[in-house]
Amino acid sequence: MKKILLIAFTLIFCACSNSDDSNTNDIDKLIGIWKPYREVEVYTNGEEDIYFPSVCELKNRFTFREDRTFFNTNYPESDDPNCEELVGGLYQSGTWEKLSEMKYKLVFNCLVPDCDSYTENLDEVTFPNINLVKIKFYEDDSDDNLDYYFIELSRVE
Repeated sequence: MKKILLIAFTLIFCACSNSDDSNTNDIDKLIGIWKPYREVEVYTNGEEDIYFPSVCELKNRFTFREDRTFFNTNYPESDDPNCEELVGGLYQSGTWEKLSEMKYKLVFNCLVPDCDSYTENLDEVTFPNINLVKIKFYEDDSDDNLDYYFIELSRVE
């Protein structure tokens, strides 16, 4: 009888644990605080140009919240470690939406009156690992044979 109760308790406990774990998987991988890692331009001939952020740009942060809002901080391109944040940009915040497994939409709110918001569609968003996001943009009208480019962000929190 004790073995039957132990088995029943174990099954109930495991069932509860699994349902709790599935709720954790519902949280979007984009949620968190990210910083720039690199930007890569890929040309139609297969060549790549790779850009790494400057010392100041490494301080940039992209914060995506569970309530589907985002905020970004901006620092200028500079190798001076004493750089100051660029405050007062027109488009520092907005909302985000997951359109499909790899597509997201960002709507940037303008911070001054009589200024329109704008929308940026992220063509392909992948997560090579839990601490890295790769955002790919395809070029339709490029004059310099640019096929696509992508940015990679690494997780801060």
